[in-house]
Amino acid sequence: IPLIVTPTTVGAASIRVTATIKGASSDRASDADLVIGVRDTKWSVLFFDPRAAWQSTFVRRAIEADARFVVTSRVTTSKNISTDVGVPPSLDDAAALSRFDAIVVGAPEALSEREVNGLDSYLRRRGGNVVLLFDQRVDGPVQRLLGATTWRDNGNGRVTTIRAVAGAPTGSGTTPADSGDMRAASLTWPTHLPEGAEVLARSAPAKGDTTPSAPVVWRTSVGAGRIVASGALDAWRFRDAAVSAFDGYWRTLIADAASASPPPIAVHLTNNPLTPGESFDVGVTLRDAALQSLPARASLSAELQSLDGSLHVAVRLWPNGGVGELVGTVRAPAVPGVYRIVVNGDRNRADGFVVVARDVARATPNDRELVEAWTRSRGGKVIAASQLSSLPGALKSAIHPAAQPTRWHPMHSLWWLLPFALALSFEWWWRRRRGLR
Repeated sequence: IPLIVTPTTVGAASIRVTATIKGASSDRASDADLVIGVRDTKWSVLFFDPRAAWQSTFVRRAIEADARFVVTSRVTTSKNISTDVGVPPSLDDAAALSRFDAIVVGAPEALSEREVNGLDSYLRRRGGNVVLLFDQRVDGPVQRLLGATTWRDNGNGRVTTIRAVAGAPTGSGTTPADSGDMRAASLTWPTHLPEGAEVLARSAPAKGDTTPSAPVVWRTSVGAGRIVASGALDAWRFRDAAVSAFDGYWRTLIADAASASPPPIAVHLTNNPLTPGESFDVGVTLRDAALQSLPARASLSAELQSLDGSLHVAVRLWPNGGVGELVGTVRAPAVPGVYRIVVNGDRNRADGFVVVARDVARATPNDRELVEAWTRSRGGKVIAASQLSSLPGALKSAIHPAAQPTRWHPMHSLWWLLPFALALSFEWWWRRRRGLR
């Protein structure tokens, strides 16, 4: 059951979840305390258009109007002339691209081979996410990233609803059923989706339209990163908020793409409050080392700190599992309060919140009622521990052995040699006794 929480302040938010099951044999509530770290951070997104494109223009305007994003853009208007916002790098500058959480490309069919190679490096070495906004038939070197070579289109020019697939996996969970619909009259999609591709939105033909539903927006993996392709070529023409969720759909999709891109340093902590003196593990992942692009030597330090700066406890980290993964064990302070784990790298920093409290409620799952329901749904029977004496009778009534003929070849076994040898020996002895040969 997904629960949505909107925090109002920055810092560690403590949440207690209380759950009961109506009609259950026990009405006792179950409590669980959770800790959520709230930070005032923004996603850095690069818009790159090798030529001016309406689709990318209006998607960029929707993202620029959202305070959660910091947008850098470059639109090439003619040869050697572009309109820039911020300081956009070229797509072959791997070091500069690594600071962006997501890259949105308009008119991707116009990308050069060099620019496609730059995106490929960003996907594999940065583990980033790229969104391709097509506004005409797919062509050019970019098809190498998509793993699809043949495409189809609707061809009838009818306005079609494009509906998000409820439950489709996204960077922050699953797509909600009410994430909104878009509309478009010109669609394109692969004849065969690449292996492992995920459909994020499908066309929903109007009543009487015989055109089959098509995967208009879909995602596939490229190395450690992921690429999203949109075949809603002219969705920008139908962005009226009264009939289309154009702005909201792209904000949600690009936010999911940006949040799924790994940070340079990630700190993994338990999301449960701790009791004073309790030990817990600190996990650290170095993105560049995990993707095997970090130099052999890197400086890294970790500390447990109090928010007022009065406590500093060094945390020793040890290699754990794969390349770039480290782990350390820390004992929670004796004084309840909010603390944080701070990890400093050569040029990056990350932290995570730890809450220490005396009264901690933790979930104690009891699957008994779920198991009982599952057993009865399949015609089974639940027997309590106090009624184990009835188990043999229940098994006898539930198991009905059926007679089945089985062919047996005794002469295929080596054991028949023993009685055969004995029989021959007895015959030899009996004939000797009678003087027979």
